[in-house]
Amino acid sequence: MWWAAVVGALSGSVEPTRHRIPRVAVLIGSWFNVSLNQQGHNLRANLLEPLKADLHLQLTYRSDDGCNSTESCGLAERFSGLAPIAQIHLERQRTIEVRVRVRVSVRVLGLTLTLL
Repeated sequence: MWWAAVVGALSGSVEPTRHRIPRVAVLIGSWFNVSLNQQGHNLRANLLEPLKADLHLQLTYRSDDGCNSTESCGLAERFSGLAPIAQIHLERQRTIEVRVRVRVSVRVLGLTLTLL
């Protein structure tokens, strides 16, 4: 499963000046080994290019994936259709045991906020 967010100023929403040009960033997060059609060429052509957006990837790997870096996971080849990529962040996916230990509940003004 992929999730995505578009962050920034779209054309016309902020007046560009000589020193400040409106920018858009697309952040996509997922397990690195999730299915991606055409190494991302469609995503680049239909989302990133029309928005003139920078792409940031927030990816995870599992301990049984046999890799732990952008190089050992082969991310440059796997996501070649998305190039150029502004940033790739790769971290180990949390196990359910870690998620349970990290879970903290805070009671604020009668509302319970759960942070994972």
